[in-house]
Amino acid sequence: MLLLDEPTSMLTPQGVQDLGRMMQRLKAEGVALILITHKLLEAYELGDRISVLRQGRLAGEIDPARLKSLSDSERTAEVLHMMFGSGASGERPDQAEAPDLAELIGRKAHRARPVDYRVPPTLSIGGLGTDAQLGETPLRDVSFDLWSGEVLGIAGVDGNGQKHLAEVLAGQRAAARGRMTLDGTDITRGRVPERRRLGIRYVTDERLGEGTVGTLSVAINLQLKQIGAPPYWRHGITDWSLIYHRARDQIRDHDIRTPSEHTPVGKLSGGNIQKVLLARELGAEARVAILNKPTYGLDLQNQRLAWERIDGAAARRVALIVISTDLDELLEISDRIGVMFQGRLAGIVDNGSDAERRVGLLMTGATPE
Repeated sequence: MLLLDEPTSMLTPQGVQDLGRMMQRLKAEGVALILITHKLLEAYELGDRISVLRQGRLAGEIDPARLKSLSDSERTAEVLHMMFGSGASGERPDQAEAPDLAELIGRKAHRARPVDYRVPPTLSIGGLGTDAQLGETPLRDVSFDLWSGEVLGIAGVDGNGQKHLAEVLAGQRAAARGRMTLDGTDITRGRVPERRRLGIRYVTDERLGEGTVGTLSVAINLQLKQIGAPPYWRHGITDWSLIYHRARDQIRDHDIRTPSEHTPVGKLSGGNIQKVLLARELGAEARVAILNKPTYGLDLQNQRLAWERIDGAAARRVALIVISTDLDELLEISDRIGVMFQGRLAGIVDNGSDAERRVGLLMTGATPE
């Protein structure tokens, strides 16, 4: 028996096809396979039987004969019914109130945003390079521009310099070479506080530990990066009533599921911790936001909510960089997609009908036609 836990999360599209062929060969040789995945189309294509876990329990299954007899839409309705429950009592699974969630299963055509590429870019990166410790992949001569209201996706197999890119843009890692400007102002040597004052925000891929402090309350974590700053702190005095009032507003506006603003953030689910991060970083003061794997490990419902936050920020003219190993996600939300390969930006492609093939080639080091 072979257990595969999210095996395609770091594969190119060609790699996913190769994995499917390998699984077919193993099945023919008598190997039993268990595939754990959050991608339903992948489950349909590679699985003979579908099982759904919900809150640690087996919520239901679709046996092989029934799986073959259902259409994709019927399969999706039944799986979503098991994942999230149905509407009124007695409804059939295909009548469950999950039409919006069903839209997530098949990729929709990317909705082009009104990005004006004729004006000067908001953020410009030129020849950026970093130093690295043993085992890390440094940046090597990375250059690109980012415009207001644009979502630039960054794809690539994990470990090709994405972490260095996110940290150097946020100011957490020093640039060894190159230049970075925001609205024409050189910020290459600016550290985190200076860049935050200028409107640069960062959502790390490490939600607990780096992004939040698990033992502190939701309210404090929502203000974590501006402790000591007015209006919540004046002359060294903490205005707790204002902090808690603001936290209650953010909890309501961002649908953060928590018993109260006083609850330690570490007691929340991963999806709700991510809502805290997005609420904190995508506020009205944001000019540029770097999001590293913003939906990694989230269920479909929380993934959709995160995409809505990203789309809403872009509509407010925030310039966004979204780093993800999930190419389907980047094809869904990005205006352009860049590919990191061995510490370099291998290329940037416009998000269109041929984007998946071209990005896949860049991820392997090849040059698309």
